[in-house]
Amino acid sequence: MRSRWFPVPLLLAGTASLASAQVDYVRDVKPILAKHCYRCHGASQQKGGLRADTVAFMKEGGDTGASLAPGDSKASILVQVLLGTHEDISQMPYKKPALADADIAAIRAWIDAGAAAPVNEVPDKAVHWSFVAPVRPDVPAVARRDWSRTVVDRFILARLEKEKIAPAPEADRAALLRRVSLDLTGLPPTPAESAAFLADRAPDAYERAVGRLQAHVPKPADPHRLTVEIGEFTRD
Repeated sequence: MRSRWFPVPLLLAGTASLASAQVDYVRDVKPILAKHCYRCHGASQQKGGLRADTVAFMKEGGDTGASLAPGDSKASILVQVLLGTHEDISQMPYKKPALADADIAAIRAWIDAGAAAPVNEVPDKAVHWSFVAPVRPDVPAVARRDWSRTVVDRFILARLEKEKIAPAPEADRAALLRRVSLDLTGLPPTPAESAAFLADRAPDAYERAVGRLQAHVPKPADPHRLTVEIGEFTRD
């Protein structure tokens, strides 16, 4: 039983030490909220009627009332849902890992000190993804570098390794040809096409098979007219 309740004194002690260090909202608290709360309680959406990207919004609260009780973190709904002690609301972030004890302690210390914030705090602005310039990410490091054939494979393998999932075995050549033929033409390969592909042992046999299939994909003479016809069909 002792081990079950052991983290609570540590969390309270951490709150006291942070309070003495004067937690700053902009420097210490707002980044935590931005990372864990803004997605569901920011400019783009406000689940439960709550918006959390300014202190004024949190004091105003949502469907269950004000999220902050300045000077009393124990009575603040924000702290209760982060700890999972609220009677009606599930622990937050919802279906995500709980916040680190240090992060919760920082939020509690800030609230206990009065929940001070800049008077001119500006709400977060929602930016649609289409207006965000793409940035080439760094290629992740992986353990099985020999498994990857392309850079895209590295990203897939990195996620698999993170989830501790072994990659599926590679499909045989007959299955590969069948898949790409169905994808590009909607039809399986003919027996003659399968036999020719299986007999072709050149390193670029698959690439040439894809090129041959792409060459046989029908292209509309007037793409604009086809689009209009599809629109008329869906409207009917």
